[in-house]
Amino acid sequence: MQNQYFTVQENYKERFYQIPKVFFTSENYKNLTNDMKIAYAILRDRLNLSIKNNWVDEDGNIYFVYSNEKLMEILNCKKEKLTKIKKGLEKRWSTHSKTTWFK
Repeated sequence: MQNQYFTVQENYKERFYQIPKVFFTSENYKNLTNDMKIAYAILRDRLNLSIKNNWVDEDGNIYFVYSNEKLMEILNCKKEKLTKIKKGLEKRWSTHSKTTWFK
């Protein structure tokens, strides 16, 4: 049997974002646009990096550091649309806790 090595490129191809199913099945999330759901998944993917870098506010809430430029590139949108996405996410989660999504 020939040795099979895993490469960085192969590993990177197998990475993916996760979107909670409840976003599509619960009335609680019906106001989230699909763009907001995708943005949530992208930000949520940064959770471990945020924890590693101690990106936590004084109340222990984790926040995510992402430049507008990078998010616009990933989401393939302009600044106006990104602003709506971010406001929608902040509005949705700020009602439940003092979550800080962006710094």
